Amino acid sequence: MRDKFDEDPGKFCKNVMHGNICIKASDLPSMIYPEKGYNTDAIDENALKSDLLASCFRALFTGPSSGKRPVNASGSNKKKGSGRNPIAVTYHMKECNKYHVAYVATLAESDGDFDYEEYYNYILTLFDDKKWCEDTLDWYNG
Repeated sequence: MRDKFDEDPGKFCKNVMHGNICIKASDLPSMIYPEKGYNTDAIDENALKSDLLASCFRALFTGPSSGKRPVNASGSNKKKGSGRNPIAVTYHMKECNKYHVAYVATLAESDGDFDYEEYYNYILTLFDDKKWCEDTLDWYNG
């Protein structure tokens, strides 16, 4: 579906808004891929490895300022700034798991008829492939 969007983003968006194009949970959004990392022949390749998603993950779990660090940058998630402790500190998170990644990939406002529960569960099915799961979680836990 990304190729259709890239052809004419305005037209694509209008068609979605008018119900001419239906986006399903299995139509993974561009935001979960690196900018040059989408492969139409292998949709799981690079899925969930975007800088944007990693930044959102860090901001949510390790604090807003950590979301600004480059992907896999070193730095403690226990550094105390002003305000409340990050979620990772509060819940003693030692590493990221598939549920954390799927949660961050699903965070969004309600958008019409789109089924976010189905999308969340679809994201979790990507982790059924053991090698892909290990590779993806290693990328987050870097």
